[in-house]
Amino acid sequence: MGLFDLLRNLFNAPPAGELGSGADSVRTHRAPRNPMPFDPSKYPISVEYENFLGEQKTFVGDWRSLRTRRHHISLSVAPTGQRITLSQDRIQNLAEVATAVARLPSGQQRRIIAFHKNRGTTSPLYESLLDNFPEWR
Repeated sequence: MGLFDLLRNLFNAPPAGELGSGADSVRTHRAPRNPMPFDPSKYPISVEYENFLGEQKTFVGDWRSLRTRRHHISLSVAPTGQRITLSQDRIQNLAEVATAVARLPSGQQRRIIAFHKNRGTTSPLYESLLDNFPEWR
């Protein structure tokens, strides 16, 4: 922090009685990481979910973005492409989601596909992976 930042914070600080109240604090929103529009229409999956309040929710996302971690499944959902995490206990159509997860390449296979796709290169392993996972072309 420079001298000017220190002076700006000093002169723009709220009065001592209001520090830490949080009543007037405003959460700033960051720009989305991916400015490209998210469109799961080519590879959609619908996840039926019951939240902690007992409400039934339906999330539509791209099945290629599914990831498992312990007892949760995460995916990018429409319309923003934001990644959400869902507990497997509350997913109503878990058999359909598990079938989609089984069709995914492993983490190492995804890294190989991304490496060659980003660089425009090829290898025999990359070609065999594309034969096994044609959705990743």
